[in-house]
Amino acid sequence: MLNNTAILQNVQLVMQLFERSASSLAQKYGLLPLEMQVLIFLINNPGKDTATDIVELRMLPKANVSKAVEGLIQKKLLLRRPDTADRRRIHLVLTPAGAAMTADVKAARDDFTTDLFAGFTQRQLDEYAALNARIVKNAHSALERK
Repeated sequence: MLNNTAILQNVQLVMQLFERSASSLAQKYGLLPLEMQVLIFLINNPGKDTATDIVELRMLPKANVSKAVEGLIQKKLLLRRPDTADRRRIHLVLTPAGAAMTADVKAARDDFTTDLFAGFTQRQLDEYAALNARIVKNAHSALERK
């Protein structure tokens, strides 16, 4: 059975693989790693397009995300658009130059997934998805209780 340290180390290992993939893309495009992570997030999560979404879902510091967003705006890869119903809510929109990275981001995402699940059968992938969903549900329930 895995102990808590092993579980956390496993999660960190997967994050390192993801971050290495993001860093390779960042180098290709001359971006800071966190700027690339913001672009990756926006490309991979349609409808989750605010800095708050990035902070909450990626668990990144708000100041770091703000700095990365500002850098991407200066590099003409992102635009800010106020929400039509709530002007306080600002959406982040890829410019054509930012959207041009979509194919590379999706290819890197596919490579990441292929590397992570190499040798898994479809049945094992389905079992993993079910177990992972249960772990996430348990984590949410425990957080609500604490």
